Amino acid sequence: MRAKNYFVMDTETVGLQPRNYVYDLGYTICNKKGEILKERNFLVRDVITNPDLMMRAFYAKKVFSFYLPALDLQTVRLTDWRDIIATIRHDVLAYNIDCITAYNARFDIGAIKATSNLLGTGKVLKNKIDLLCIWQFACQTILNTRGYHLAAEKFGWISDAGNVRTTAEHTYKYITGNADFIEGHTALSDALIETEILAHCFRQHKKIPYNELAYMPWQIAQEIQ
Repeated sequence: MRAKNYFVMDTETVGLQPRNYVYDLGYTICNKKGEILKERNFLVRDVITNPDLMMRAFYAKKVFSFYLPALDLQTVRLTDWRDIIATIRHDVLAYNIDCITAYNARFDIGAIKATSNLLGTGKVLKNKIDLLCIWQFACQTILNTRGYHLAAEKFGWISDAGNVRTTAEHTYKYITGNADFIEGHTALSDALIETEILAHCFRQHKKIPYNELAYMPWQIAQEIQ
């Protein structure tokens, strides 16, 4: 039986659901071990060059601090959304992708759909494919453990309401042992750490929550299993 390949994506967006439009899209294609077969990063020309939309971006200041220098260095490029979608469709077929994943899959998948609706590119994938929320997977395998809860208490990864934090940043801090790690909040850099988190989840050999997409995965992590 052929091993699964996974499409691990992250988006940076303007606006709130259901009008959360993508301006930065990054993804990796990897296997279950986290070995990366391909990585891509696009700045969405249709959105990032629209000042009215970008005024609503939470990390809009990165346009000047990160994205413009990256464009100068040609480490990322402006690309029309229609061409980005065509590339995704090509990669899904070329790499036999079985599953689309993201740390907050509901948000990122919704952002892709919202952007496609805004820009008139239609449904991204024509065939049914498995979906997997890495956040939910991590909450069910890593963040609901005594080890994580002890680390959360030690390093102060507790919310004001008394809940252990379950962000990708905190999960990555824990699995790498690097308590000083700070998430980049750019699409490809976040997709890369999420690829590592996904592989770490698989190594726990627990049930994989394909196609479940819980609404509030953080709740799962609050009780030690």
